[in-house]
Amino acid sequence: MKLFSLTRCQALGVLALAASLWLVPAKSATMADLPAGVSLVQTVEGISEFRLANGMKVLLAEDPADERVTVNLTYLVGARHEGTGEAGMAHLLEHLIFKGTPTNPDPKAEFRKRGFTYNGTTSVDRTNYFATFVSRLESLDWYLAWQADAMVNSFIAKKDLDSEMSVVRNEFELQESSPLAALGQRINAATYLWHPYRRPPIGTKSDIENVSIGQLQTFYRTHYRPDNAFLVVAGKFDSAQTLSSIQRTLGQVPQPASALPRTTYTTEPVQDGEREVTVRRPSAAQVIVASYRVPPALHPDTAPLTILAQVLGDSISGRLHKVLVETKLAQATFATPGQMREAGSIVFGAVLSPDDDAGRLKKLMLDTVEGMSESPVTNEEFARAKAKLNKARELAFARASNVAAGATTMEVMGDWRAVFVSRDRLKDVTLAEVNRVAKTYLLQANRTYGHLAPTTAPIRAPEMSTADIANYLNGYPLNSGPLESHSFDFSIDNLKQKILLGQTSAGTKTAVLQKPVRGDLVTMTLNLKFGNLKALLDQEAPAAMANAMLLRGTTRFTRQQLDDELVKLGVIQSISLGATGGSVSLTAKKDSFLQAVDLMLHILREPSFPAHEFEEVRS
Repeated sequence: MKLFSLTRCQALGVLALAASLWLVPAKSATMADLPAGVSLVQTVEGISEFRLANGMKVLLAEDPADERVTVNLTYLVGARHEGTGEAGMAHLLEHLIFKGTPTNPDPKAEFRKRGFTYNGTTSVDRTNYFATFVSRLESLDWYLAWQADAMVNSFIAKKDLDSEMSVVRNEFELQESSPLAALGQRINAATYLWHPYRRPPIGTKSDIENVSIGQLQTFYRTHYRPDNAFLVVAGKFDSAQTLSSIQRTLGQVPQPASALPRTTYTTEPVQDGEREVTVRRPSAAQVIVASYRVPPALHPDTAPLTILAQVLGDSISGRLHKVLVETKLAQATFATPGQMREAGSIVFGAVLSPDDDAGRLKKLMLDTVEGMSESPVTNEEFARAKAKLNKARELAFARASNVAAGATTMEVMGDWRAVFVSRDRLKDVTLAEVNRVAKTYLLQANRTYGHLAPTTAPIRAPEMSTADIANYLNGYPLNSGPLESHSFDFSIDNLKQKILLGQTSAGTKTAVLQKPVRGDLVTMTLNLKFGNLKALLDQEAPAAMANAMLLRGTTRFTRQQLDDELVKLGVIQSISLGATGGSVSLTAKKDSFLQAVDLMLHILREPSFPAHEFEEVRS
């Protein structure tokens, strides 16, 4: 199941939360052994932390029982550090780092020649580069030197971007063509409205294809620096010799004078209602998924949430398995207690046949997951889940390299020591805590539901591309003449001369200003005052209703006919009446102005206030 797949190191980090630690005692480097520029910070259960003068953190996990050594350099930059138009940039940069430097123009050939198993991976929180090889000091020296060289001297060249683009594009298309991966991405995008976790590390097609080499170079110089990276060495090696090699290589990379850019400070607001996404793709199976937002990995609730996921999602004893699989309603069920640095999601799902009733099974799944308040975890379920997780610890973490990988993941989450704290928290979790987190997070209002609906021939709207503005304007006969406009003197003296004051036979005061305007438009404003103190008492509501009803019909016109007449005459009108008065304004062409005035007077004098329109306004 790859819906919410983890990278190799992330997977090992999850195991670190579910595996015990056993290390062969090893000789630690003493203060006297430390080369100049390296300081020992602390040692916890066989892992020693050192700090280089340039700000880089180094973790050493020595295990003489291993014949190999693994070196992992992690940069604290991932998809969440990308800006608008930069989606996929961290992953692109990961590929270009392997394109070499002036000193090492073909590092992959060197890796193969030395028998290295190597790779690089990118997540939302980090980018890492690692290699595993038979323990030899010469190999370790060379790899550390390459990492130091790549940190500051990588080509990041246009020709390499062009040649690697097809590889990255293929990775994108492979992931995008996977219905299950597409569902995971859509759920993630719906879960996080503002936080950059909503963007997948693979990026978006348009950003990948259009990113400039200048942007990539800037991104590289900004984030690839020793004080934004940490090194983990695990396996069989001599600590003193390794520290000397680290200091000779990575320790010589200068720390930039500029401060590290601040990571995202965006906090996702509390979800205020259930969300739902549907992916329609050709697929051999249906998948339904319910994702609930939970706290970051280094939070006290992570341990009880891990047990809760086991209680619900175990493939043998889990509640979802019993409700959906044992009853032959679904093919499989799963649960993933996802953990991230700044937020996370606990995910539950089921795999169905294409012709199954997804609506019915959705209800069964959600009732099981969100029904934990009414049907809490039992003592038997709790004991079984906890025992299974603790046993997985004992079996998985008998090697220092695995523990170091878990420490790597926890350092990305905030602090490498959390690999041990998380282990112990899981041991100490109580049944009450598990039932509390179920009530706290497994809520309808905190849910994002996803459905992969198999569709043989999905109907798609056309792809929205960037507008071709030149083609849009091509052939249009633009008028090259001057703008029709006339100057006018708005001084007080001129206005006194131009404004004609008067009064109608009915006593209405008038003021007329004749001036040239563009479009031969005439504008009239009629200001009204009416009533006295006694007559106006309690007239706010009737005045508001009358104001809303005036354009809804007259003795001569229905509402639609009146609207059509205003359009025909080209009238721009506004009526605003209150309890003590109001104003009426209209603008129309000179040749239809008098008709527009007559129509407006008719509206004011002869409204019909149709009963059905009145009820619509009232509602």
